Amino acid sequence: MKKSVTVQILFVIFTWCFLSLNAYSQGVVIPTGGDQGDFMRVYKFVLSKASVDYRFTNATMDTTLFPRWGEYSIYWVKSGPNKGSFVYPDRLPYYFSSITSSPYSKYDWQSEDHYAISFKAYSKAVAIFRSNIRSNRNSISWEAVYFKNIFESFLLNYIYYYTSEKDIDSTGINWATQLLIIPSFSVQGTDWRSNIDSVFASSPRLKENLIKFLSRGGTIYTEGNAVYMIEKLGLLSPGAVDYNRGFASDPVTGSIALDVAASGNPLSFTQDAAGNTIYATTVPQVNTGSAEVIARVQGTDVPVVFVLKGASAYNGRVICN
Repeated sequence: MKKSVTVQILFVIFTWCFLSLNAYSQGVVIPTGGDQGDFMRVYKFVLSKASVDYRFTNATMDTTLFPRWGEYSIYWVKSGPNKGSFVYPDRLPYYFSSITSSPYSKYDWQSEDHYAISFKAYSKAVAIFRSNIRSNRNSISWEAVYFKNIFESFLLNYIYYYTSEKDIDSTGINWATQLLIIPSFSVQGTDWRSNIDSVFASSPRLKENLIKFLSRGGTIYTEGNAVYMIEKLGLLSPGAVDYNRGFASDPVTGSIALDVAASGNPLSFTQDAAGNTIYATTVPQVNTGSAEVIARVQGTDVPVVFVLKGASAYNGRVICN
């Protein structure tokens, strides 16, 4: 989706303070919809705080929602009027004052379902796939640089790294990596598949090592025609990705309108900020099998965003957008 950010992962400096022992209840609800004034910094803030294991309490921390002197979580509201918002059990630091938030005096966590955010900002937490195969002097993974720029401009620049088919073929994926981003590939005329076929042909252990990554609980995110990688891994049936029956975008705007399912899956939350639109040239028809479909081309059964997980993804997770 237009503003969705594949992976939002960061770390910020926090202050350790010893304070009063009186129970205190105060925090903020942070919206992620159209009323959020600094959308990108919300995710930077949330995941940086989620990366910290232990923290001393301070005078403003909500010690009713979470016990004193231990761990606390940032909640992501799964349902109800605050769906998609984050609940942070403290005041926002001054260096994140641009973020729109609403203070609360007592948060009723039992009234709605929530996710608890957990993330570790290791130096190689995120891998961006960039093929060694080149066309017109550029990698056929043409979109990789855009993901790099997201991390450089909006997130921390030390938590991602590039990896290629040769790297994965020879050594697998680093132990600290939680997310592998596979960007779109360049296209040979109207042939959406050949460049991806060549990646697998050049690296015979690529499939095996990607499956190993999923088997240890890793997540793969594919964008655009990289969905064909998932078919190559055997997670979609042969011929499941069909560009001959695809859906072309509006020739003027390059956009495609979506129907987003009513879902507690966080992928559906982006519609509140970005609307029900993506930007692409063509969306293929995909036989998604048992996948959870989050969004389809408006008025059709053509899936656009879907998720495979658990036994359907070698015990990992695959997100296709």
